[in-house]
Amino acid sequence: MNGALDYDSSFTLTGGTVVALGSSGMAQSVSSSDQGVLAFTVSMAENTILNVQDSNGNDLLTVASPKSYSCAVFTSPDLVSGESYTVYSGGSYSVESVNGVYSGGTYTDGTKLGSIDAS
Repeated sequence: MNGALDYDSSFTLTGGTVVALGSSGMAQSVSSSDQGVLAFTVSMAENTILNVQDSNGNDLLTVASPKSYSCAVFTSPDLVSGESYTVYSGGSYSVESVNGVYSGGTYTDGTKLGSIDAS
């Protein structure tokens, strides 16, 4: 219930960017994709920044949800299956978000939650 993604049978992704934040109860991820997918459980309070960086420290995702959540799914053409990515919580961003999505500025690292390999 309240999972960010909810589908029957399978979810085949053929491209694009998806950010899904929701409950870890009945959590689902992408079933099949031509690009990397990150899916993980995390305890995030409302309006707290979630940041994903590649191995070179480039920001691939910086978002903040108006609601707390415990599951995150992120896929993008910039993610490579088998590569490792670092996830941060908190921190700050040099410009305001637009609907919870940050871009065009600089992220200051918060707490490192860990690293995850894209599937």
